[in-house]
Amino acid sequence: MTILLYKDGRLLIDDGNPLENVSLDGLLVCVTDPTEGQVLTFDGTMWTNKDATGLVADVSEPTEGQVLTYDGSKWTNANLPAGGE
Repeated sequence: MTILLYKDGRLLIDDGNPLENVSLDGLLVCVTDPTEGQVLTFDGTMWTNKDATGLVADVSEPTEGQVLTYDGSKWTNANLPAGGE
């Protein structure tokens, strides 16, 4: 399934048949073969669907007072450094 949403509000859905001769001018969202757990991400031009792996915080067993911290490759839950507010 492909879903195209244009800036002017037009919505095209392929309903199982390929979309042919479709202009991409003004395309805002392009969702192709969506699967459970995917998220919409902006690629600088339009919104597309992608797997959420690595895109969302990896929070495991959070405890009160922890904060989200970026470790250089992903977001994780962590305790505040000593003296932090």
